[in-house]
Amino acid sequence: AAKRSAPDRCDNRHQRMFPQRNQVTNIDAKSINPFTNATTSMNAYEIIKFILLGVLLPIRMIIILICCLFMVLIAQLSIIGITEQERSGKKPLSKHRQRFQFPCRVFARIILFLLGFYWVKIKGKPVSRSVAPIIVSNHRTFVDAMLLYILHAPCFVSKAEVAKMPLLGPVSIAMQTLFVERETATSKGSTLNGIKTRSEQVGWPQICIFPEGTTTNGKVVICYKRGAFVAGEVVQPIVLRYPYRHLDLSWVPAGPGTLMHVFRCMCQFINFVEVEYLPPHIPTQEEKGDAIMYANSVRTETAIALGVPTTDHTFEDMILVDDALRKHLPAESVNVEMSSMKTLYNVGISHRTKSDSNT
Repeated sequence: AAKRSAPDRCDNRHQRMFPQRNQVTNIDAKSINPFTNATTSMNAYEIIKFILLGVLLPIRMIIILICCLFMVLIAQLSIIGITEQERSGKKPLSKHRQRFQFPCRVFARIILFLLGFYWVKIKGKPVSRSVAPIIVSNHRTFVDAMLLYILHAPCFVSKAEVAKMPLLGPVSIAMQTLFVERETATSKGSTLNGIKTRSEQVGWPQICIFPEGTTTNGKVVICYKRGAFVAGEVVQPIVLRYPYRHLDLSWVPAGPGTLMHVFRCMCQFINFVEVEYLPPHIPTQEEKGDAIMYANSVRTETAIALGVPTTDHTFEDMILVDDALRKHLPAESVNVEMSSMKTLYNVGISHRTKSDSNT
């Protein structure tokens, strides 16, 4: 058990600031586990879809692989000859290098189409970087980042492991992604400084952050990390929805594995996605001085737009669910809201390392 510092806590001040929150949903948030998946079991209808669309699966996979290879090629060409400051993410790429990467967005849209997302329903109006240098979104699926990349071509904040992934790694490096190592305080501090610097300096694209820090099933909005709000800049909240009847695209531990998830996604006649832009949130002076208050205000706005409650779940709860499933325990057996446990009992869990994941 490790003592948690105050700045990392997830408090419930939003419930006092927004008492209408509980009136929106009339749902017992405590009973909801945000890391479970509601995909229907295999039935005759799903089998028929597999037979009909499975024929096209190899062709789709080949085209997706070709698109990925072209994205990597363009990304690598775009950073040939860059300075050390640009390579280290201290200086933005020049405008012509950013424009050179545009075909990557086209190939990403082709991939999204092949995954069954034939169109994207958009509600609200996105604002420019000059109005809101940071955009924040709820996190549901493995296509969230690709979708927002197509729409905005922002700089992302991502876990350090992404940089080492085949295909995705080179592209994310060329996009000057801010990589953070969750286990290292120094890395977290460096990332916070990077977010603040990029939000203030001219020349950078918008910064895109998923403040929940992990994916959920969208039935609640879990704790927001403070990173996106420390700079005290205006942020525009984005709400992502994935309406479904059979396939729940939520990329969570208690659900289909990654390969099965992608396979079933490509064997749907159509997949739906909705992107809603909420009005930019201009922080008050109090919120500028209190990143947690700022984060909770934006989190509440997102929850109200989604029509769901907020909970005290965090990334650590996802780890607990994943570990429970590895030990063949039900996901509901560890639905405890670690943020509340830390506040009440000063207990926590260690982040899993690579060696731990194999045990």
